[in-house]
Amino acid sequence: MQNSRIIFFVFLLAIFMMAPTSMSRAQVFNETQRLNFGKWLISSNSSSYSITVQPNGSYSNSPQLVMLEPPTQGVYIVTGLPPFATILSVNVVVSQALEAPASESFTMNNFQTIIPNADAAGQTTLNLGARANTSGNTNAYNDANYSGVLDVTINF
Repeated sequence: MQNSRIIFFVFLLAIFMMAPTSMSRAQVFNETQRLNFGKWLISSNSSSYSITVQPNGSYSNSPQLVMLEPPTQGVYIVTGLPPFATILSVNVVVSQALEAPASESFTMNNFQTIIPNADAAGQTTLNLGARANTSGNTNAYNDANYSGVLDVTINF
C-alpha cells in the first residue's frame, strides 16, 4: 500500500528590493495576497511534478497531484514611486527554496509578473506567479507548511 501525503504550500514573499534608475524615494510593499501554491495530495515523488500559478490567478498542475485547496497568485501594492514612474523590469530570485523541517524541498522557477506603470500618486500593483516543482527523487514529502523567500527587484 502506498502512503499518500497532503502537502501544504505556503509561500511567503519576504524580501523586496527596489532599484531606481533615477530619483531615490522610499518604496513600500504591502501584501494584499500572499503567493500560495495551495494544498495538494502527493502520492508519489518518483518524477518531478509541478504546480504553476499565473500572475492573473489561473493555475495548472501535473495530473499526478490532487488539489485539496487551490493556489493563489501574489498581489502586492507598491507605493512611494515617482508619479507615473515607468516600470522597466522586474527580476525575481529565489533566496530560500520552499522548505519544511525534515522534508524534501520544492524548487521554484518560471516567475511571471504583471505590473503596470505607477499612477499619479506613485503607486502600482505587482501580481506575481511562479512554478513549484517536486524533487522527483522518490523521497517523501512530510505533511507540513512549506515556506520560502524571494528577492524581487523592480527597476524603474
